[in-house]
Formats: sequence, structure tokens, C-alpha cells
Amino acid sequence: MTWKCTNTPKGENKLYSDAKGVVPSLDLRFAEGKTLNDYMTATPLVDHQRSMSGSNLSAGTFVNSNGLIETAKVNLLTYSEDFTGTNWSWQGTAGIITSGFSSPAGNLTASKLITSSSISGRKKDLGPQGVSGVTNSSVIFNLLNGQYVSTVVGNPTYGSESISNGWYRYWLTANGYTFSIYAKSAEYTQIQLQAFQQFFYVYAPQAVGGNTTDGILIWGAQVEEGTTATTYIPTTNVPSAAPRFDHDPATGESLGLLIEESRTNLVTYSEQFDNAAWGATSAGTFVVTPNASLAPDGTTTADLVVGNNASTWITNNGGAASAGDYTFSVWLKSDTPQTAEILMSYGVTDILSCSVTTDWQRFTLTATRAASVALFVGVNVGNAKNIYIWGAQLEVGSFATSYIPTTGTALTRSTDTASITGSNFSSWYNPNETTLYIESLDFPNYSRLANGAFVYISDTNVFPISLNDGIKFGTGSPATFNRVFVTEAGVNYATTAGNQASKFAIAVATNDFNYVSDGISIGTATSVVMPTGMDRLVISSYGPGYAHISRLTYFPERLPDATLQTITTP
Repeated sequence: MTWKCTNTPKGENKLYSDAKGVVPSLDLRFAEGKTLNDYMTATPLVDHQRSMSGSNLSAGTFVNSNGLIETAKVNLLTYSEDFTGTNWSWQGTAGIITSGFSSPAGNLTASKLITSSSISGRKKDLGPQGVSGVTNSSVIFNLLNGQYVSTVVGNPTYGSESISNGWYRYWLTANGYTFSIYAKSAEYTQIQLQAFQQFFYVYAPQAVGGNTTDGILIWGAQVEEGTTATTYIPTTNVPSAAPRFDHDPATGESLGLLIEESRTNLVTYSEQFDNAAWGATSAGTFVVTPNASLAPDGTTTADLVVGNNASTWITNNGGAASAGDYTFSVWLKSDTPQTAEILMSYGVTDILSCSVTTDWQRFTLTATRAASVALFVGVNVGNAKNIYIWGAQLEVGSFATSYIPTTGTALTRSTDTASITGSNFSSWYNPNETTLYIESLDFPNYSRLANGAFVYISDTNVFPISLNDGIKFGTGSPATFNRVFVTEAGVNYATTAGNQASKFAIAVATNDFNYVSDGISIGTATSVVMPTGMDRLVISSYGPGYAHISRLTYFPERLPDATLQTITTP
């Protein structure tokens, strides 16, 4: 395979011109496009998962383009693209599912539903995901034009959207859930959707008895809470929350894909300060007016809290837990700019003075807990200070992560994991030479080699972005594992933490390595063995940390040093 790319690139931009005409084979523009699609092929090569399997899980939040905190959507349906085997069961007489057809995503992941009776199809049991009691609702659509044909039963709302190449997305809504699927006519020209109790059904209602070749194409099923079919979220064996494309709350700037480790909000009523879980210290009492102001998420859920003493603290018992670092965060504002305080108390009390303004601000206090004793957090609402409070969060860790709303129990946000594997990986990866370019990666809790150390051989440090062979550190064989990755820490790293390099690149070929950060070469090597067996790109919080990744671009050759400096100069 020849990897030298000198043709005019699709969608010429500054990075391409700075690369002297070398065309990347992968270009993930998370901030610009707010999708997981590869810009070069316009296909969704990245598989993202944030598991929603189990109880007491949070879908996760992010800041949208309007500066408001938004909760990510969840696809409650497992195996959203795999209709084979026992993932979906047959409804009606026997039929056949065959796969390998071109999908709306541009890959060969669509399936053909072939039926052998007048109406036959696939059924998905959503009971394990907590969906139940849906009123029997069913609608038929014309696959040739996406038009509604008839309602079979019930009184659902419904709709369709034209995608491309004859594909439409169809949906119906019943009992607060929306059921949707992409479909296209093969030989049959109608599709029927049905939701009943905890089941989602997909039929080919025009089947001819005994025919074992004709059918309809289906792909991308989704079940979600709400009355609108939102952006499709692929799933495999567990329900998954959508990837989060975060924004700066002050400027609205798109920050890219948000990747975080798992965290739990130990505050059980994060927005309801009139709940008994919140109490006053002995120095004073307070009065709560619930839902008194617009909150940072755009809803009227912020509470007004007024104290009757200069040291009136509204506090919450976070319970007893292990020793370690804990972080308390809360949003505050006031009608008049003033000073307030937040605290964390566990035998020793840590207090942070906060300059509260008329705009919402999130204040954060981190402290180390030395013993397993009761841990309290709180806010000093003072004497008639009129403090508005919203979004209290107590989590284990040395920094605050995205907000996890709670309404009576502690909730956990699962780890984000994004990856490219299989032919989606081999289609763009060159095992002989590599240049990996990244924008806006940040790990504010870790010091690293000049704001980010790239390593080209095995290392025991945590790494969030990695080209690798799928073998975890400390397991399997060989003893030395094959990686190209960016790590949160490294040998000889600097002591400064905080905001990181905005652009950096690693270039690797045999006996030729260079890492460049913001236009400055950080490290070179002339004794390099190219790693072998690489079969995936992984973006994940393997260890403590979070990241905003604005752009990740792969050039299938080792770019010259001068070019590396040019493309990474801010």
C-alpha cells in the first residue's frame, strides 16, 4: 500500500496547507463538526460508549452552544445495529436477517429483514432497561417516500426524516418514549413500527408467504425518553449515553469531545435545598425559597437561601468514606455582588471565600481527608444575603468534573471510552511511519512533560490517547507492549500543571522520533523501533483525568520537523 498523499485534499484548510500538501488519512474535527464522523470519508469511524447499564447511573452533562448545562441523551436499546442471533427475536413466523448492506453511515452495517408470511419482523425486549407499560401503538410508513400510511393501533405521534440514498428515519412516540429506526425499501415498500409494554417491534408488513429473498433494509434502532427522536447513539451490549461536545460557558466556544473518568455525586439532593438532607448549623437558621430563579441549565430550579446570622451555614452530610482527596462544587449567584463561603468539614474544616456576582459561577473546593469520618459540605448564606444556590456536587478526586444531577440518591457517571477498531482502523493507519496531531487536550490535575509527554514504546503511565495492540499493561505477552500514545505524566516531566498546550504532534518512523508542543520540539530520538501489531485507536480516561479534544488528525507518514513546528504553532 502506498501512503504518500500529495493530491489536493478534501476541504482545504490551514492544517492541510501547513502540512505542505500531505493529506491526512483520518481527520476527527470534534469541535468544528460536533460529531464522531471522520472528515475525510464522512463516515462515523469512532465507536463511543458511556455505559448506562445498571441502576443509579447518570447520563452525564455538558455545556451546550447556548452556554446552558444539558443532560446527554441515552439510547436504551442494546444492539442497535445488530438484528441477528438472539439480540432481537422473531415476531410472527420464521424469517431471515442478513447483514452487510450499505447503511446511512456509509459502511456495510445495515441488515435485510426477509420475512416469510404476511407480516413478520423483529422484536426487542426493553424490560431489562426499565421500559414497561407502553400503550400498544403501531404505525405503517411508505418506504419509497417516507410518508405515513396508516395507524394500526393506538394513538401515537409519529414522523419521518429523509436521510440520503433512499434511507429515511422513522419514529413513533408513546407514553413518553420515542422509538426510531432507519429503513429503506429493498423489495418491499412498507415498514411497520410497534411499541407495546416493554417491546419494540419492526415489521415488513407486505411480505409474501414463502418468499425467502425479498425484504426491507433496517439500521440504527433507538429507544429514548422524550417525545423527539434525537441524534442516533450506536449501542452494543449495553445502553449508552451520547458523546458530549462541550462548550465554554462564557464564550460559547466549542471545546470538542469531552472525555471523563467515572465519578459519583455523593450529594443526594443536588438542587433541592429545601429537602431535609440540607440542614443548618447551630449558629443560625435559613429560609429556602425553592425554584426562585433560572438555573445554569435554563430551568427554574435554582433556590434562594436566606440566613438569619452572619455564620449561617446550609450543610449536607456526605457520609463516611475512605481517606483521600474530595472535591465540593456548587453554583452561586446573588442579586448584589458579595462574598460568600463554601466549606468541607471532616474533623478539620476547609473554607473557600467566594466572590459571588449577579452571574452564575461554579465554585470548587478540594481538600484531603485523612480519616474515615463523617464529611460535611456547605455554603455560608450569612445574614439576609439572598444567595441563589444550584448544583451541589461532592465527589472523590482532586478536581471537579461535569455536573451530575441527583434527586434522592447518589448517582454515578460511567467512564467515557471512544475507539476505532477493525477495518475502520486499518483503512487509515500506516504501520511504517506515523504523525499524530492533536488540538486542545487538557488534563488540569497532572503535571506532564511540557504540557504533554508523548511516548513511543511501552510505559506504565496513564494514557488517554493511544494507538495500540489491545494488550493492557501488566497482562499478556510479550512483556513489552506496543503503543504510540500521549500520557498524563512521564519521566523528567515539569512540575507545572494547569492549562496545557493547544497544539502538539508526535512523529515516528524507524530511528526517527520527534514530539513538538506549541511549535517547540520537546524531545527527539534516533533509536526507535516501530511498534507492531497496532490495531486500534483508543480515546479514554484510563486513569484519573478528563480531556477536551478539539481535533485529532492522523498523517500516514512521518512529517518533517519543520512541518511539525509549523502545524503546532498557536
